[in-house]
Amino acid sequence: MKLDWLEDFIVLSEEGSFSRTARRRNVAQPALSRRIRALESWAGTELFDRQRHPVSLTEQGRLFQPFAEDAMRSIRQGRNKLQSNKQDDKILKFSSTHTISILFFPDWFRSIHAELGGTGISLQANHLEHCVKELENGSCHFMLCYSDGTELLGFDERSFECKCVGRDELIPVSMVDSLRQPKYTLPGKSTDPNPLLEYSPASALGRMVEALLTRKREHPRVQKQSESPAADNLLALASQGLGIAWISGLRLKGIDGDEYPDLARAGDRSWNVPLEIRIYKSNGPLPKTAANFWNMI
Repeated sequence: MKLDWLEDFIVLSEEGSFSRTARRRNVAQPALSRRIRALESWAGTELFDRQRHPVSLTEQGRLFQPFAEDAMRSIRQGRNKLQSNKQDDKILKFSSTHTISILFFPDWFRSIHAELGGTGISLQANHLEHCVKELENGSCHFMLCYSDGTELLGFDERSFECKCVGRDELIPVSMVDSLRQPKYTLPGKSTDPNPLLEYSPASALGRMVEALLTRKREHPRVQKQSESPAADNLLALASQGLGIAWISGLRLKGIDGDEYPDLARAGDRSWNVPLEIRIYKSNGPLPKTAANFWNMI
């Protein structure tokens, strides 16, 4: 038995899809399938019905599910307990998604630093999936990421305590034409769809934009042009007139001024995606300095 197998089992039971589970677990799909088979061999029975779509738990899988979840929860809590018993070294450990680490964290932490009495920090920026994993395994005390209040982040937010520490929004932008008007505007025309610059399918921000388009029933009026996991890449493509991209308002502070003279809003505010910047902590015990920080914010 390997702990990775249990984590695979839990995520697959949530996703109902081997491909989405493989993306969340950062593993190739054939390797994921082998690991699930290995778990079933260890358990002595099939845990998933692969003939159904989405993939679902068998009766034996449903019986096993609470034990797998309890086992992983207990192991994480045990590790967190060990971490909390270490000597308090006055260092706060953060994990954050890239955009927040660059555009939000420095000013936010500076605004509260005076109240921390010289406490140091360690900040690691990564993709959301890695940030969640670091929080789960106790490698960091806190995680910062965007949330739109839905379940599109790809992890169960109920597993952690969280607080809102800031706000942002995703804004659709387009290159301007010779008259200083956006080259592409929403919703566009079904006969001439707007080219859409998308985040990669595994991106939570991409899923949020997709949900917005679904709510507005405007899919026929946009057509996928390109995709990238990095907002900077999408911003560069939009600046070259290749389509519409939804970009963080923090990054576009000058969109109505001179900072981005070649870009303009591609739609009214109803096309924005409101976001909260949330800080999460593990439900396990924290070292004294980290616990004091959580209570202070």
